[in-house]
Amino acid sequence: MKYQYGYYLHGRSPHETTDVNVKDMMLNLKRESEEKIGRRGLEPNSDDQMYIVKVDRTFRSQYELLLRSYQSRILTRSNKKIEERESEILLASYRGLNEFLCAFINRSLPTYNYIIRPRWMLEKLLNCEFRSTRTSELLDKTDSIFYIDPDRNFAKTIFAGYENSLFIWNMATFLFIDYFAFNYVLAAIITYLLNLIAVQMRQSLGQQNLAKKTLIPKNFLI
Repeated sequence: MKYQYGYYLHGRSPHETTDVNVKDMMLNLKRESEEKIGRRGLEPNSDDQMYIVKVDRTFRSQYELLLRSYQSRILTRSNKKIEERESEILLASYRGLNEFLCAFINRSLPTYNYIIRPRWMLEKLLNCEFRSTRTSELLDKTDSIFYIDPDRNFAKTIFAGYENSLFIWNMATFLFIDYFAFNYVLAAIITYLLNLIAVQMRQSLGQQNLAKKTLIPKNFLI
């Protein structure tokens, strides 16, 4: 189930272009406030852009197939000439994956459709999703659901938003070491080093995971 669960941030702009100066940016915002253009949400007349996503098995299988088409070609390279074409293979595979995902979001693939609904109060409290009778009937044809996420649950997947938890962890580490070593300088140094290792591991593994699953080269990731 965890391989069919994730988050989607709808970042499509209602404007013709987003590469504008400050003056045009202010005009665009004014047009939005006066409702002279379309809204930013995934659905018509909606500003909801953050979703918790549960996709069906057929969608996940197609996604993995597109990933394997790139990985298999990279793993089977046997000489320097093929290795030099890695960037071309990456670009072609990324284009195919991007077109598939865009078509899915635009509802251009009848085989991979989805429905959108808000999470109920009990689902928010328990932080899990249920299937209603109406939803179950729809799932005979589509098993992908976008749950509207106004609570920004996607932030749980990144370091941002965990400052308090990380601070408490660092303080607990500092106090634990100081209790046994009777040296607060040593405790501070060890706490700093452990925190530095955790940050570096999170950054390295996170970039590796993101590059592998989205086919975006690491040098494009911040």
